Amino acid sequence: MINNALMTHELWCRATLRYITRRHQQRKIYDFVKDRPSKIVVLNCHRRLGKTFLLCLLCIERCLSKPDQIVKFGAPTFNQAQTIVRRAVNLILKQCPPSLMPEYKYGKIWQFPNGSELTIIGLNVENGERLRGDAMDMCVLDEVREVKNLDYVIKDVISFQFSGREDPLLILASTPPKSQDHDFTQIYVPTAIKKGGYYIATVEDNKDWTEEDEKLLLEELGIGTKDSTTWLREAMCRLDVGFEEDLVVPEFDEELHVAIWERPKWFFPLITMDLGYQDHTAILLGYVDFEKQKLIVEHAEFVKNKNTKDLFELFTAAELRAFEGTNRAKEFDRYGDMDLAQRVDLEQLYNYHIEPVEKYDRDEAIASLRRALSLKKIVINPRCESLIYQLKNGIWNEKRTDFERGVKVGHLDSLMSLVYMNRMARWNLNPGPEYSRVDSYKQLDPDWFNEATQE
Repeated sequence: MINNALMTHELWCRATLRYITRRHQQRKIYDFVKDRPSKIVVLNCHRRLGKTFLLCLLCIERCLSKPDQIVKFGAPTFNQAQTIVRRAVNLILKQCPPSLMPEYKYGKIWQFPNGSELTIIGLNVENGERLRGDAMDMCVLDEVREVKNLDYVIKDVISFQFSGREDPLLILASTPPKSQDHDFTQIYVPTAIKKGGYYIATVEDNKDWTEEDEKLLLEELGIGTKDSTTWLREAMCRLDVGFEEDLVVPEFDEELHVAIWERPKWFFPLITMDLGYQDHTAILLGYVDFEKQKLIVEHAEFVKNKNTKDLFELFTAAELRAFEGTNRAKEFDRYGDMDLAQRVDLEQLYNYHIEPVEKYDRDEAIASLRRALSLKKIVINPRCESLIYQLKNGIWNEKRTDFERGVKVGHLDSLMSLVYMNRMARWNLNPGPEYSRVDSYKQLDPDWFNEATQE
């Protein structure tokens, strides 16, 4: 700490506040931001680093560095921003010379004598629209893991305000999200890595970290040891771990449940759908291997914003693609979670019949799927990428009343289509030609029936 009043005054006049930061991790991040090669910096920081303090310091520096700078600090909610940010700003400003001291106005703005402004914003209000304005020179978004529409906020709200500004800077800072299906993990970390704008700060790299800090963090996280996924995420900044207790189907294991399955001689094609428009439409095509008692998912589609004609073309193409080259696709079981109007349109306009799925007791249906996975009764083809991704990353919301929406998982539409497939599958129906649907097969294709029964 520099105690000389004249030196402190000079550093503030030069907008150089590095001396206030902690000597190791905070200072490393400070230097990284200052030497940035990119207009976007992504910081993946461990809990209790003092991240918000450092971000506020960088914002104040920017306001001091040039006149008429517009700087905005976004937190997940305005209450968080007002409480945490104001505390950090006030702590930093204790060393500010009176001639440079900003005026705090309206409970959210610091106006500096040179015309610069620092404003705090709640991002979860109006989809981040309150960040809009005529222009912006620097923007900090803190704890972005709690911002559900991060990509929208950046591309549709923030980016236009940087247009024409001399040295724009966007800083995204967070501990890792609890799901990998988040814009921070899926979009901004990979982009920042490519452009050299990514910094990861773990407790192991922090020489300022003490045993007391570790004890407090363990208590804060509610864990007793450091071998949990929570510690890996919150302290070691691992992006590839999540809350296992929040997963909708924690029993899913890609090594156990994803494989290419050899089709049996006899099977009944099964199609299940979860239809939406703004939400995705998810389609799964598969069958039950009666002898092995396995539910096989062979093909998946995951689309959105499709009208009835589009859906019909998609369904028929998917059926052909999934069962092309086999005579088994003579009779389909089709089940869909869809509006009555959609079902009627497909039936009357395109002669495409879909039975309604049985939707009673969602939790029981999900539990049944989890049980089937635990018994290794479900096999998914590797090309069903949307389904596999949702099974790996789909989580409940905080109240466990609904699924957490995400970038690639959508509203877990493919996962729910699998829930329906598991429920509607005819596990005990023998598909051999001497059983069940012999008459139906004979009517549909007598030549095929005669050939099959002679084998």
